[in-house]
Amino acid sequence: MKQQQRWLLALLSILIFVVSPCIAMAANSSGSVEIGGAVTDIDDNPAGVNEYINTSKNSGKTDIDPALDLDLDFVEGSIAADTEVKLRGSDNYDLSLDADINRIFHLDLDYQAFQHWKDHDNLEHIGATMKPDVEGDQPRIFSDLTIPDSDVFSGLNTAGIANRTGAREHYYQELDNDYIVTRREWENDADLTLPQLPNITFHAGMRIEEREGQEQAIANSKCSYCHVSAQGKDIDERTEDFTAGVTGQFGIVTVEYEYLNRKFDDNSEDITYQYQGVPTHSPNGGGDAFFPVDMREMLNYYGGSESVAQTPDSEKETHSLQARVDVNSGTNIKASYVNSENTSTKDANSSFSLSSDELKTEFESFGSKVATRFGNLRLSLRANTYEIEVDDNTISWTPQGLDDDGTIDAPITNQTDLTPESEWASAEGREVAEFGFDAVYRLMRYTTLRFGYNFEEVEREDDHLGETETNTFTAAVNSRFGKGMRGRLSYEFQDIDDPFVAHHAKGIAQDMADAVEVADGVFLISQTDAIALNDADPDVTDYGADGGPDPILYWDEYGPYGLRTMNATNQPDAVHELKGQFSWSINPQMAATFFMRYRMEENDEVGYDQDTFVPGANLWFAPTNNLNLTMSYTFNKQETENLMCVGWYHG
Repeated sequence: MKQQQRWLLALLSILIFVVSPCIAMAANSSGSVEIGGAVTDIDDNPAGVNEYINTSKNSGKTDIDPALDLDLDFVEGSIAADTEVKLRGSDNYDLSLDADINRIFHLDLDYQAFQHWKDHDNLEHIGATMKPDVEGDQPRIFSDLTIPDSDVFSGLNTAGIANRTGAREHYYQELDNDYIVTRREWENDADLTLPQLPNITFHAGMRIEEREGQEQAIANSKCSYCHVSAQGKDIDERTEDFTAGVTGQFGIVTVEYEYLNRKFDDNSEDITYQYQGVPTHSPNGGGDAFFPVDMREMLNYYGGSESVAQTPDSEKETHSLQARVDVNSGTNIKASYVNSENTSTKDANSSFSLSSDELKTEFESFGSKVATRFGNLRLSLRANTYEIEVDDNTISWTPQGLDDDGTIDAPITNQTDLTPESEWASAEGREVAEFGFDAVYRLMRYTTLRFGYNFEEVEREDDHLGETETNTFTAAVNSRFGKGMRGRLSYEFQDIDDPFVAHHAKGIAQDMADAVEVADGVFLISQTDAIALNDADPDVTDYGADGGPDPILYWDEYGPYGLRTMNATNQPDAVHELKGQFSWSINPQMAATFFMRYRMEENDEVGYDQDTFVPGANLWFAPTNNLNLTMSYTFNKQETENLMCVGWYHG
């Protein structure tokens, strides 16, 4: 199938290049041709500044890319055609053909390729504080660059390198990778309106997207960002869309239906990460091993290779129905219904298994909108609701805990109070209801006032993720004053109740009465107190032998993990945004625009604050009819403070 589509793409390219000279030689044709070149020379990694620039790069050398813009139009009787060619290099081009035959058949073909520079993280920003580092001593990172010089840590990096020298070689080799993905897309849309059915138009379309190249894959193990590694991953992805539908106009009623079938295949390289159990460790220099070698990482992973950075294959079917009733020139009613079902594959690994190897998600939504006019007031009311329903699935795994001798054992052999199965609740499962209104009032001839309100309620299937309610208020004034001067000022306020948060994700015993502050902001709790708390809490399962304590706070006298009691999120619960714009047409040859945006987000519960300030100006000048000059300046300043990280790690 893939090879056949390549032939179709090649045929489309030939068709466009054959049609173009035919249009150019026709009597009723017109067009334009621009020929030039583009040169880009960038030191260091170009991903940060050349991510979306249409120029190529070949083996680290500066390229001179040809630039061709061709636009030809043709009209002959009831036949019209337009072809465009935009070329910026071997992997950056856009070829299109738009044709209409007697207003019965309309064809729109487009084939484009785009080279995308992907970001490249050197991992140097990742720092972790370990138990002896109460006073600082950062960073202490286990990445390919900083892996300890010991065989027992060989599993902490992707390649399984057993010494610091080999790890550094792997690290710098990865830094030399150019992460570039080339995206190619062919889109074909056709409309058919038969003379026998002039009020009905049939639609059909096909879209094929391919992504090829290499991107960075980052994996971590054990205590999250204590152990991080990166490697290059070859990309080979393909998306196929097929659409079919019909639009009918029946007096004041317009109805449109569309069907979409989408298939995604990931034929990319299957890369793995080498997970290895925590090495044997003797606390306080004793001879008894506290952690056996086969202890798992990431809760369930045993030692060995596991696939990472994989996108599952999926298939999607969508039915959408829209209707519009134009009651009169000032009033219309819209309604819509969408039903979509998505199925994706999910593979188990050596650590867990699933009751089904397919994950099914169904999306269903209803929407409506009414717009009308009362004198100088334009009013619109809207209401929408949708539900995302995810099929139930059961995850089975082998839990770990304490053996009879007090050491951690994997797998558990003596536990009867822990069921090694869990019902999986997707974070996507939710019900959402939304309604609101917009009102625009013409205060005077050149001045309008706008007011709006929107309410949204998100009820998630997983109770741990909470229920979010958002109230949004907007106000704006738009006016033209003086000769050639126009201004707009708007304000928006959002009040968000219980935004998406991770409950009990941070805070090392800060709220516990028995905690000891061992450093500024660092609280620990003794092992004895932890055992007493666990035994007194009926909600805490005793995983230890013979009803012993849950081993969550063990390491010498103080357990650095403590009971986390504080929430973490990067979502605000209050937002203020002010925007303004002023335009001045100084004369027919000159115009200036000044704009400003200020946004303040805050969430006092978790210590989150973000301020964004973006002013700027645009200046347009046309000294002659054939010459336009545009100058623009934008300043962007953003300050963020968020106490969302756990500042204490322990291996």
